[in-house]
Amino acid sequence: SLAYYALASEESRNCPLLMVRTYKYQSFTYLDMYATSEALKYQIKALEIQQAIYDSQDQIADTLFNIGVIYRTQLRSKTDLSLDYFKRALNIYEELQKNEDVIRCYHAMG
Repeated sequence: SLAYYALASEESRNCPLLMVRTYKYQSFTYLDMYATSEALKYQIKALEIQQAIYDSQDQIADTLFNIGVIYRTQLRSKTDLSLDYFKRALNIYEELQKNEDVIRCYHAMG
């Protein structure tokens, strides 16, 4: 599937939202393969694009949450970083009054 994501990346290079989606899917594939650093790299790439194009705040919060999960579950020595990403996501979810996602952040941080 990574080969297809590489093709999708190439085809969507002029459409930032498609690039974000492709990077996030690549990240999840790398997580399934226990390639944590690659998974993190693609979530961060997605976040950078989202911030550059002013993507919707809930989508940015979802990516921040994903990065927090990677740090918490895969890179246990990076607990401080996971909390930072969870708190950033939490702040956005609270502003948007997305209560289920607020609860999800509290669970992840707890």
